[in-house]
Amino acid sequence: MRTGGFKGALLSTLVIASLITPLLLLFPSPVHAALTSHAPILIIGNAGFTKPDPVNGGGSGTADDPYIIENWDINASSANGIDIENTTAHFIIRNCLVENGGSLYHDGIKLDNVVNGRVENCTSGNNYIGIRLSSSSNNTLTNNRCENNIIYGIRLYLSSNNTLTNNTCSNNWCGIYLYHSPNNTLTNNTCFNTSPNGIYLRYSSNNTLSNNTCSNNSNGICLEYSNNNTLSNNTCFNNSPNGIYFEYSNNNILSNNTCSNSYNGILLYLYSDSNRIKNNTVESNGYGIYIYHHTSGNRIYYNNFVNNGIQAYDSSSNYWDDGYPSGGNYWSDYAGVDENHGENHDIPGSDGIGDTPYYISGGSNLDRYPLMSPWAPIVRGVEVSISHVENSGPPGTIITFTVTVTNKGNVSDTYSLTTADNAGWGPTISPSSLSLAAGASGTATLTVTIPSGAENNARDNVRVIVTGTGVSAENSCIARAYIGPIPGVEVSISPPSQDGSPGTALTYTVTVRNTGSVADNYDLTVGDSSGWSPSLSPSTLSLAAGASGTATLTVTLGTSGTDTITVTATSQTDSSVSGSANCTARVVSVGGSVKVTIDPASKSGEPGESLNYSVTVKNEGTNADNFSLHATDTKGWSPTLSITSIPLAGGASRTDIRLSIKIPDNVAGGDSDTITVTARGTGYENSTTCTAANPGGVSLLIYVGAAVVVVVIIAAVLIAKPF
Repeated sequence: MRTGGFKGALLSTLVIASLITPLLLLFPSPVHAALTSHAPILIIGNAGFTKPDPVNGGGSGTADDPYIIENWDINASSANGIDIENTTAHFIIRNCLVENGGSLYHDGIKLDNVVNGRVENCTSGNNYIGIRLSSSSNNTLTNNRCENNIIYGIRLYLSSNNTLTNNTCSNNWCGIYLYHSPNNTLTNNTCFNTSPNGIYLRYSSNNTLSNNTCSNNSNGICLEYSNNNTLSNNTCFNNSPNGIYFEYSNNNILSNNTCSNSYNGILLYLYSDSNRIKNNTVESNGYGIYIYHHTSGNRIYYNNFVNNGIQAYDSSSNYWDDGYPSGGNYWSDYAGVDENHGENHDIPGSDGIGDTPYYISGGSNLDRYPLMSPWAPIVRGVEVSISHVENSGPPGTIITFTVTVTNKGNVSDTYSLTTADNAGWGPTISPSSLSLAAGASGTATLTVTIPSGAENNARDNVRVIVTGTGVSAENSCIARAYIGPIPGVEVSISPPSQDGSPGTALTYTVTVRNTGSVADNYDLTVGDSSGWSPSLSPSTLSLAAGASGTATLTVTLGTSGTDTITVTATSQTDSSVSGSANCTARVVSVGGSVKVTIDPASKSGEPGESLNYSVTVKNEGTNADNFSLHATDTKGWSPTLSITSIPLAGGASRTDIRLSIKIPDNVAGGDSDTITVTARGTGYENSTTCTAANPGGVSLLIYVGAAVVVVVIIAAVLIAKPF
C-alpha cells in the first residue's frame, strides 16, 4: 500500500485546517454571540414565572422589579419559542434569539391575554410569526428584529394600547399587522422587503403611526376598514405600487408624511371618505395622489406635489384646497402667476396664491388656490412697537401714541389689542383688532387722557398687549403730565441687526430725538452682552425741542456668537429721564448659515441590507431660504434622500428627512462607504458625513466555511484514493 503519499496529503490538510481554525474564532456570528441554548418556554399564569428557569434575570413581577427573561437561544421547531399566556405580572423578555419555527407554524414570541409585558432587543427569524400579540394590552415591543418569518414580522390581534417602537421587520410576508386592534402607538419602526404591506391595519382604528420608514414593499402603509387613525411624519419610498394605501377607511389624518419613488405616492380607493391629507410631500412618483371609485369628501391641502409623472388623479368628488386665504397645495408644474389677491383673484397685489386654479386629472376637481411656493411648517409670531416711548401734555389734555403690530409668522393671523396701566388714567386703543398676512404690519392709535388734577411730572406706565393664535407680545410707553418745561428723549438704532465674519467692524446709526418741550443735552452710553467693546461717536448730543440727532455705533465682531448692544441717552436737565434701544451683531462663519446633522453617524449591515439614517437640516440664518439636498458617497453604493428640496424659515429645522443606502450584495467583508449629505442655500452650504459598513462577520464566515469544505473534500478524496 502506498501510504507515504496519503500521509503527506493528510499532513497538508491538517496544516491548512490549523490555519483556518483561528480565523473562525476571530469572526463569531454577529447576532447574539453570548447566548445560552434553551428549550421553548411556556408560561401560563403569573405562577409560571419560575426562577432561575426561565426567569434567569430575577425580578418579582412588579412595575419597579419586573421578571427578567434574557439571553436565551431558542430553537422553535418543536413549539412556539417563548409563549406567555394569561398573565398580569410585569416582565421583560430581552436579548433573546428565537428562530426556525416556521416550517411547523410556530411563532417566535407569543403573548396571549397578557398585560404589562415588554419585549426588547430580541431577534425572531424564520418562524411562522416573529412576535404575536393576541387579546393583549399595555405591552411594549422595542428594538426588536423580525426577519424572514413566513407571514408577519409582528402581528396584533384584538390587542389595544400597546407601544411598538424602533423595531425592524424585513423579508417577511408582511411587516407589522394590526387586526381588530385599536389605540396602539407605532413609532420609529422600519419595515422593508415585504410582499404586500410594510405596515398593515385592518379593522383597526384610533391608532397612531409616526416616524416610521417603509421601503421596498408592495404597499408602504396600508389601511383597510380602519378609521380615525393618525399617520404623521412617516417616510414611504421605493414601494410598488403604493406608498400609502386606503380602502374602506374614513376620517383618518395624514400629515407631514413623505411618499416618493412609488407608482402611487398615496392611493385612496373604495369608499375611503372624509380623510384629511395635509402637509405631506409626494415626490417622484408615477401618480402623486390617486383617488377613485366612490371615494369622496376628503380634504387635501398644504401638500407639496413635486415632480410626479401625474401630480394627482381624482375621479370622485373631493376638496383640493382649504379655501381663501388659507390656500391649497404646491404643484411643481403649476404655470400660473400671482399678480392678484382676494377670494376671486380680482384685487391687484400678490398673496402667495396663484391667480388661476390647478386642474386635477380624472374629473372636475380643482385646486382653486394653488400655492406659489412649497408648503413649509406653520410658524406663528408677533411683534409690537410703540412710537413714541414717552409723550407728555398738560393736565386735562389728550396725548396719542402709534402702535405698530407685525406678523412675524408665515401664515395670516388676527390679533387682539388690549391695554393696561399703573396709574389708572384709562388708556384706550383703536382698532382693538388687526388681521395681518404673514410678514405684514398694521397700526393702531393708543390714546391717554391726562387727568386734570395731575401733578407736574406725574407718569402713567401704559402697556399694550397683542394676542394672536397661540402667541402674544407686549410693549410699554410713558404718558407724562407737565406744568412748564419737561425733558424727554427717544432712541432708535438702524439697522436693528447685522451679521458678519469674525473680526469684521460693523456700524449702526443711532438716532436720538428730543421728545421734551425744551432744548436739552444728552449723554450717550453703550453696553453689550458679549464684551466686544462697542463705541459711540459723538458721546453727547445737543438738541432743540422736537429735534433729532445721530451718532455712529461701531462694534468689532468676536470669534463667534451674538452680541446684544444697548445704547442709552440720558437728559442732562433731568438725569431720571432717559431712553434706550437695542441692536444685535452676529458672527456668521462661511457655510454657517445652514447646518446638517445625521443620526446615527454610522451603521452596519449585511450584504443586500438597506440602512436608514435620520437627517436634520437647520437654517441657522435669520432669513428664509430654499435648500437643495445632495447625497454622495465614496464607494458608489448610491445613497438616496427622501427629500431633495426644502424651504425653511430663519431658525427653522426639518427633521423628517431619510437617508437610505443599500449595501451591495457582493461587498467584501469589512468594507465601508462614507456618505456625504450637503445642504445648499443661496450662496452657502454645509455638509456632514456618516458611514455604512459591512462588518464582515457573515461574509468571511461563508468564505472560511467554503475553504473548510474544500479542505475536507480534498482529504476525503485522498483517503478514498491514496497515492
